[in-house]
Amino acid sequence: MEDKVAIVTGGGGDIGRSVALHFAQEKAKVMISDVDKDAGKETANMIIIASRN
Repeated sequence: MEDKVAIVTGGGGDIGRSVALHFAQEKAKVMISDVDKDAGKETANMIIIASRN
């Protein structure tokens, strides 16, 4: 999925977070949307941390 863009709505919830993390592992660029701003940021931070390893 390298060079693809994934837009994940509900990216702060359990299923959305799993999907976003999976796409990021597959090297897609991931955009996260969620009504819970803090949960969305948490998912984004998890992706950033995972990409450093």
